[in-house]
Amino acid sequence: MKKYRLIILYIPVLLLFVACSSEDELTPSNQKNNYFAPDENATDEESILREDFYNTEKCYLLFNDTLRHDSIGVTPDGSVQYFTETVDVAYTMTGTSSYQYSYAYLTTMDEKRQGASFIKDKLLSHLSTKLRPFSWLLVNRISEYDINSTPYLFNGDKSFLAGKRCIAIATENLSGLSEDELKEFATSLFIELIIEKLNAQSAATMKAFTKYSASLYGTSMTEDPIDEEANMKVLNQDGFIEPYYMWGMPWIGLYPTANDDLEAFVKLVLATSEEDVDATYSNYPLVMSKYNALKNIITDLGYIL
Repeated sequence: MKKYRLIILYIPVLLLFVACSSEDELTPSNQKNNYFAPDENATDEESILREDFYNTEKCYLLFNDTLRHDSIGVTPDGSVQYFTETVDVAYTMTGTSSYQYSYAYLTTMDEKRQGASFIKDKLLSHLSTKLRPFSWLLVNRISEYDINSTPYLFNGDKSFLAGKRCIAIATENLSGLSEDELKEFATSLFIELIIEKLNAQSAATMKAFTKYSASLYGTSMTEDPIDEEANMKVLNQDGFIEPYYMWGMPWIGLYPTANDDLEAFVKLVLATSEEDVDATYSNYPLVMSKYNALKNIITDLGYIL
């Protein structure tokens, strides 16, 4: 039977500021308190896999969201008290989340090796040291719950969950995916990761991309296109590749928001070959200028195309 564990505690704030970087390879000051790493004396297969992963990739590999569950004393009635520390992937210091997550853990070494190989072969080959997360959590399934309801409302399963210092990946269906599907899954993770990184950049950094369309975001067109095709032509001419969406439908005569425009171009950079981009948009110089500007920003962040 698969074991589930709801995340109930936040990871200490100090750990949230620790990250792999090309400039500083961080090493815990007290190794025995580095709960992301396996016990240095452990000789089991899982610990060896995790240790080898860190030694080669410089980020940690986890198969359980519980970092430690330590006895801290006994109550007067004889009950043992514990301190439990977990990786709260959804934790944010700038707000509160409406969701909590539970995990179905991997149960065999074959599953764990396959998951580790997926990270190495399909993910880390595109992430330089400074862009890699502090840790990866590999599980079988990730279940999301809305905590604003009582009892918590199941909100479906997720393929991955990208946090500030940990990325959790559900490997339940990896073995059944084709090579193209594995690549598509990896790209979807990259898109979310890169968008999060870009949203954390300064306005000055992003200006190379935003300067082309800043005055148009969310505004109405000066002309009134007669249909979606004419609408898309105006958008392309003005440097956009996706229309404004309202209620899930394209809206004629409006420019997209800054967030939607950024997401559209991130997908273009990460999911489309340069040859296809050129073939599609070579007659639209503003689109190409924005594409090249964002591509430079993304590669400067440490993404390897």
